[in-house]
Amino acid sequence: MDDKHIVGFDTGAVNKLADDPDRAILLPKIRSGFQVRLSATSASELIATADALRRSKLLTLSKELMRSGDCIHSAYQLLQMLIRDSEVSLPFDWRLVDIRFQEAEDVLRNGVAFDDSESQSLRDENRQAKDKFEDFHRRFNSLYAQALAEQGATRPASLGESVERLRKSGSFDKMASALYAYVSERDPRNDPPLAAVVENFLRACPPFLALLLGLCAARYTRNLKAPQRPSIRAGALDTSMAVCLPYSSIFVTSDAAMERCFKEVGHLARLPVEVVSYDWFRQRVM
Repeated sequence: MDDKHIVGFDTGAVNKLADDPDRAILLPKIRSGFQVRLSATSASELIATADALRRSKLLTLSKELMRSGDCIHSAYQLLQMLIRDSEVSLPFDWRLVDIRFQEAEDVLRNGVAFDDSESQSLRDENRQAKDKFEDFHRRFNSLYAQALAEQGATRPASLGESVERLRKSGSFDKMASALYAYVSERDPRNDPPLAAVVENFLRACPPFLALLLGLCAARYTRNLKAPQRPSIRAGALDTSMAVCLPYSSIFVTSDAAMERCFKEVGHLARLPVEVVSYDWFRQRVM
């Protein structure tokens, strides 16, 4: 790959590009001006498209994008690789870990077709992940409702304020430890990771921090955000794509709430990434 700016697309942005009447003009400009980066998460959502004709159209577009791009692992596998490398490589440099998903990249680049049963299988997997994610956050509804009902309790005015409260209470560190244990397949109760190990990894690994902040955003927007505040709600698969932010110069999404969410995550994590709407990116390219 050359030194072009890396542009990451979420699934919605790929769909918008597929429907763009100027796609034939945009594609050569995108390929010549940028290195395209897709996540395995987006690839799975494209393959999971129920309509066969639509699925074929999206995968044909992905093949074109891969002519000047690559595909990286989804959040779980990506962070597993980073944690394993951090345990054996000193000093650890997250930028040197090869997180490209060559198999998925080859599938997209070669334009492999997927039948309805394969698509349905991925659709079921994605739906289960979404349901599990929402069920987990619903468990906190009554807990936060009780806390906010106490005298003097206030809702955080922003994600930044929510994260600051989590830090002061120690909950942020607990979330980091739980995420580290989950990814490294440890029992958080009987075999918790050392606090110093998690702290060092959090400081040294922006993709881990980005996902953790994405999870903080999920809790904030579902349980703590005042109704009048703009939505920064992102679903399970979208939230997991926060790990892509450190690996992109520009991240393009068609979802306004996700755009606001990832802009805040990028700001809080101090990442040098522009999070933009598809329409904004389109105007820039044209």
